[in-house]
Amino acid sequence: MLIHASAVAVYNRGLIIAGDSGSGKSSLAVALIQRGAILIGDDYLTLSAKEEKLYAHAHVNIAGLIECSGLGVYQMPYLRQAQISCIVTLGEKQKRLPEIGHKEFLGVSIPHYCLEKHHPVNTDLAEKALYGYRLDL
Repeated sequence: MLIHASAVAVYNRGLIIAGDSGSGKSSLAVALIQRGAILIGDDYLTLSAKEEKLYAHAHVNIAGLIECSGLGVYQMPYLRQAQISCIVTLGEKQKRLPEIGHKEFLGVSIPHYCLEKHHPVNTDLAEKALYGYRLDL
């Protein structure tokens, strides 16, 4: 399954970053890479499922490439695949305490968080989503 998104991994925990074109997917991926994440893929990913786990794969034609807005396309170290722990979608302003949603890909349900596009703390919020830090009140 091919999707329009970016993905990074931290300690083998993969994060899909989805959103419309221009929403900041690559910028968020670069910010997370600067904090120690490893690129899985930028712009397009191939997804697969095995034993009720979801995996993202670097798209063969653009593996290891990431667009840095205003600077061009750069080559980076990357993982060919990683198991996905959650997905964040960059979009419109969200409620302060939203419910955790889930998205299903290839029969596998993963936690889904919505973040405001281009928000200055998205890097922190994406890391918290990836690690599952949440206090349900």
